[in-house]
Amino acid sequence: MSIGDWSSFAGATPSRVVDLIISNLLNVCMVVSVVIMFGFAGSLLVWLGAALGLVSLVMLGWLMRRDMSRGRALLATYQAPRVVILIAVAAGYLARRPGEEAWIWAATGLATFAIVSEPTVRLLLTKATPVAVQLPDLPEVPRTPFNPTAGATSWSWSRASCRR
Repeated sequence: MSIGDWSSFAGATPSRVVDLIISNLLNVCMVVSVVIMFGFAGSLLVWLGAALGLVSLVMLGWLMRRDMSRGRALLATYQAPRVVILIAVAAGYLARRPGEEAWIWAATGLATFAIVSEPTVRLLLTKATPVAVQLPDLPEVPRTPFNPTAGATSWSWSRASCRR
């Protein structure tokens, strides 16, 4: 099947289908990379795991670059692949520096925490802008289009009439 056939079958644009194909290849490469790097730590297969990790990193960069060109925000995107690649990098460091496990896992844990905390950071960065009140040379805060106490009064009045 061609990309066009898949896009009509899935109801997505051909560009989105390409992104999904690359994303699935990324996931397979990442998982195989981590399994090989941890499972065969003392053998030469670690280099195969490192190569797959590097391929995963290139694919992730390509996907993120496509998202940037489309104007999407990168904060809190592709979190799971970035965490798995980070763990693969930690496995590579462990293979090269076996005596420094504590520092490697502490740094990996801190970086993983930073990645999984991105939705909170994104929420905090996109909150409403505070408005300064009663300062000279600043515009006045616009009045609300309704009386805020009228809604509360009418709600309590309707609630009291329902009890009768």
